[in-house]
Amino acid sequence: MSKYSQFYQKYMSSPAWAKKRDLVLKRDNYICQACLQEPATMVHHKTYIHFGDEPLFDLESVSDKCHDKLTLIAHRRIKCETLDQQLERIFLQE
Repeated sequence: MSKYSQFYQKYMSSPAWAKKRDLVLKRDNYICQACLQEPATMVHHKTYIHFGDEPLFDLESVSDKCHDKLTLIAHRRIKCETLDQQLERIFLQE
């Protein structure tokens, strides 16, 4: 596991992320912002530019089904980079 994956895993299981996740779900009334029909069960990063210090507008509540679709779309758009590759590219740009 790369240092970026380790950072990702640590952050996503942190109290800071849990608090931010809860704020976003409440803001969106637990409704998926992708389809506006399904209950939201996850919070999706629109980008990873601010990963670890995201403004709330960079996050959206989504259903599992829509999250899977959004992930596929993002992977196609960035030429199927792995999460490690995405994080490395973003962190090295700073």
